[in-house]
Amino acid sequence: PTYALAACMLAMTTLHRTIPVGGTVFAFGLYLWRRPLWYWLLTLAFVLPGVLLRTVLLKLLCRRDRPSLYTALLSLSTYSFPCGHVTGATLFYGLLAAFLASRIPAWGSRAAIFLFAACMVIVVGISRIYLGVHYFSDVAAAAAWSVAWVVMWLVALDALRPQYAA
Repeated sequence: PTYALAACMLAMTTLHRTIPVGGTVFAFGLYLWRRPLWYWLLTLAFVLPGVLLRTVLLKLLCRRDRPSLYTALLSLSTYSFPCGHVTGATLFYGLLAAFLASRIPAWGSRAAIFLFAACMVIVVGISRIYLGVHYFSDVAAAAAWSVAWVVMWLVALDALRPQYAA
């Protein structure tokens, strides 16, 4: 691995740790509350705890050890499955993309927003695999289940949308 690539991967994984992502999600929630955009705040309030709880429970249930590579750039003692970084990135970028797309009428711009969100999640997943702390299946499962969770709540809470102006 090259130093520049390793540094980029470490930066990507550091930016998507629990505290930075949690702080960003909190700032997003504060923005929604101050507007007040109740539908989106309610969506965030339902999506976040479920994703976090599901990730912790799956790690404890599956108890999958992390890859044991001699060249791993990070060493972690927690379980591998599912990838918490990808879960957090999917939650944040997925909700942010849905929120932004709901405010932009142009189809092409909406597609670009979702493409950017997907690329960010993919890059986070690649960084975790590159650093040797996750298997591809950890990353793929976290992304798939998190997308399904976010979409499920977006659809379920859409029934409340007429009640709210946002």
